[in-house]
Amino acid sequence: MTYKKGNKIDSACGKTKDLYEVVGEPNLCILENLSNITANDDPSLTKQFKTKAISATNTTCNVFELLKLAGIPTAYVERYSDTEFVSQKCNLVPLEVIIRRYADGSFLKRFPHLRKQEGEGLHRFSKLSFELFLKTKDGSVTNTQGKTLVEGLKYEGKVVDDPLLAGPYSDKIWTLRHPKIPEYDEKGDLGISLSAQDILGNVKVSEIEALARKTFLLLERAWVLQDKHLIDFKIEIGLNSDGKPVIIDVIDNDSWRLRTFDWQEMSKQLFRDNKSLEIVEGAYAEVSRLSDNFVNISDQIIWYWKSKKMIFLFLYCWISIRVPSHENGEGFFFGKIICFSIKHY
Repeated sequence: MTYKKGNKIDSACGKTKDLYEVVGEPNLCILENLSNITANDDPSLTKQFKTKAISATNTTCNVFELLKLAGIPTAYVERYSDTEFVSQKCNLVPLEVIIRRYADGSFLKRFPHLRKQEGEGLHRFSKLSFELFLKTKDGSVTNTQGKTLVEGLKYEGKVVDDPLLAGPYSDKIWTLRHPKIPEYDEKGDLGISLSAQDILGNVKVSEIEALARKTFLLLERAWVLQDKHLIDFKIEIGLNSDGKPVIIDVIDNDSWRLRTFDWQEMSKQLFRDNKSLEIVEGAYAEVSRLSDNFVNISDQIIWYWKSKKMIFLFLYCWISIRVPSHENGEGFFFGKIICFSIKHY
């Protein structure tokens, strides 16, 4: 389908992307990636490299095409140019959703006992870690109904953005904690509680968690098949025109920590670690190139745990991902089934 780019949506533009209307399509927008790369929410650290937008767009489009094949709902519609794609307009749920396979980054600041000695690698979660952070800007956030949830959030005189939501499984009240202060330290409690409904609306945490877990498991396996470790990722959720939760925004090399099989960094963490822009640009280009393989993954055998008493075995002839089981037997699969069997044990 042919789309015509309209006016910029200034209220929705950010540090690394701009949004535009689509002429004649009020429920769609065009997201344009920029060449900016940022770190630690500090404008003075923002840099640019010329291939950033191209690499980010290609990675995101390849990721969303893979999610589409797996039946995971996203706002993505189709690629528009080398630096742009068409997306559904959605109402943002003001959360950053984090899934972790390994303990790294701010998680280690909150749980320092999980930090390994140098050379020992990272602590691995057998069941994925799931966390929610309130998405704020300059310590403030407003929900889709226009209600101010938090304004000027500070800790010891400094603005705090993206605080952790303690007890995310509560359906009523969430308390805010500093994202980088240990869990055992009472100073981490920011003294603010919010209504979960004001943040979520009619969406349930279980829906968000299921969406995030499925997405991570799919991408984790897609990267394992290319000898890479997906350490963690961040996604954002929105409500489409039907009020259903979908993955929005982008999933690119800014969204995750990704390492080679011998644990060499390939993601935005390189920039945070003050590596040269030449090294960072090369890593982004390589991740973009590898993401081209996502829809051409070779045939696999999938083990899908339905319960603790039996194993379902599926053989696929098109594209498939082996999804590790959780402790409670959760899992999912996709592809074209040509063989099916059940093994009791």
